[in-house]
Amino acid sequence: MDLAPTQYIDRDGAAMAYQVVGDGPNNVVNYWEMFQHLDLTWTDPDTHHYLFERGAGFSRSLYFQRRGFGLSDRITYVPSLEQQAEDVLALMDAAGMERATLVGATTTCGPLAMVAATVPERVKAMVLITPLSFRREPGGDPVGWPPGGLDEYLEKYRQAFANWDRGR
Repeated sequence: MDLAPTQYIDRDGAAMAYQVVGDGPNNVVNYWEMFQHLDLTWTDPDTHHYLFERGAGFSRSLYFQRRGFGLSDRITYVPSLEQQAEDVLALMDAAGMERATLVGATTTCGPLAMVAATVPERVKAMVLITPLSFRREPGGDPVGWPPGGLDEYLEKYRQAFANWDRGR
């Protein structure tokens, strides 16, 4: 199977990259975490075989990352949960998917859950892999986290975002 062509849609003035793979009867939306790359994942033999080739046998799959990552245009802000949920729906529309199974991991699970909660008729099923969710006490750290743990965690994500595509 050859590399799927990368397509783009405009999201608030920035191009957002996505790929559609396969032509099976089931629609699947794969909202990837920030550390994956649409084109580079095709070079991994296991991902190529198990995800793309085998998945294409039973589904038509949409693959993308959040705004500002991978092949998408850089942005100067972190998209809100609502913006990310709207991105999922806009990409489904661009791919011609009225209804789909939504697949996400860690930080992409929240936007997918929001899609399911706000437009359940567009969601056939959901697969959430290690969803990142926690309850936070007002003014404090999330329950079960060490003191200052959330600040440290968020700072690491801010640094990854600030240094993305700079070889750091």
